[in-house]
Amino acid sequence: MKYAEMLVVFMLAKAVKIAEATGIKFGELYFAEEDTKELLALSEDKAKATYMWLKESVAVGYNGLNERVCPFCQIANFNCTECNYGKRHKECMEKGSDFDRITDKILETSFVSTTLPNEFYKKVIEELEKGGL
Repeated sequence: MKYAEMLVVFMLAKAVKIAEATGIKFGELYFAEEDTKELLALSEDKAKATYMWLKESVAVGYNGLNERVCPFCQIANFNCTECNYGKRHKECMEKGSDFDRITDKILETSFVSTTLPNEFYKKVIEELEKGGL
């Protein structure tokens, strides 16, 4: 599997988990078709660097919907005004953004860190390293 495809699978795994936790229709807010297209359009070098950065973030314990487990944050060098995901979904910290709506929905019943714990991310990375998911 190419690195860009691994990033897509990583994000799809998160999207499924978010849909299960919130009842928000899969792909409605979090990871849409344009997001997939952006990741698949990355050069193999950029996709690999982004994936390796995500893998390291997971290895040191990041969880939730933290910028350290978001390939789009890394691709934009943590510059929200340059983030294509933010342009499509509104910047994450903007009131009413898709990120804001998702976290609000999760917080109705749980915590973001328990909905998307580090163990979840470790399992996703492990499965990707094996070539599947």
